[in-house]
Amino acid sequence: MAATLTALRKAIARVTRLGQWQQAAPPAVDALNLIADLIEDNPGGGGGTPDDESVTLAKIADGTAGELITWDASGEATTVATGTATHVLTSNGAGAAPTFQAAPSGAVSSVFARTGAVVAVAGDYDSDEVTNASAVSGATVSDALDALNVPQRRTIGVTFDGGGSTPTAGSVGLIVAQMNGTIDRWDIVADASGSAVVDVWKRAGAIPTDAHRIAGTERPTLSAAQLSSDTSLTTWSTLAVSIGDVFGFELESVSTCTRVTVSVRILETA
Repeated sequence: MAATLTALRKAIARVTRLGQWQQAAPPAVDALNLIADLIEDNPGGGGGTPDDESVTLAKIADGTAGELITWDASGEATTVATGTATHVLTSNGAGAAPTFQAAPSGAVSSVFARTGAVVAVAGDYDSDEVTNASAVSGATVSDALDALNVPQRRTIGVTFDGGGSTPTAGSVGLIVAQMNGTIDRWDIVADASGSAVVDVWKRAGAIPTDAHRIAGTERPTLSAAQLSSDTSLTTWSTLAVSIGDVFGFELESVSTCTRVTVSVRILETA
């Protein structure tokens, strides 16, 4: 529109100069000036295209509170009807106008196979499932995991050290459990490849003996190896551990090795 007005003003100037050369101003000059004035005063009138950013809110037709302006599949301007309170604007995909729809409830039907108001309990996560556990703030990572109700895997065990010689078969190491939980693995490691068999005993609040064996036939064993482990434990008589249980580890046999360490891993429970 501004360009049209400028062109019109230039045309008026040319006509005016022509009239001055002919010693008479053409009558059309007054009419052209009037048209230019009208355009300048009403830039959106006459069916022309308004200038960019020249349409104010006052120029837009009144509508309904809550409606939104959009374009339909044909590219025609239309409105999005108001929705019910708490409804949210929802896309209906390409080629379709959006609509207001009820928001999804967001209800969780089950978590960790439990329904209703789900509260985290021991066993939901373990320390192996905590990403970047070393970066957890707190006095220690263990403290932080305890605060999160995250069960941890702990190990208890003993070392049979022969002081440079093969340890004495029949030696027994004792240790007291400081956690409740379930045994889920044993490990045995030596200073060199060799053979060793360790029996595992456990007794509640008292010194265990061979009569309190729990390892069954799956005792921690090295066979011409330096490292071995097992997680099946199908023949163990019990895997449950309580605070105050006393573990006994008996070195039943050993050859070649001079230092043997055996441990059981316990998945801690509350």
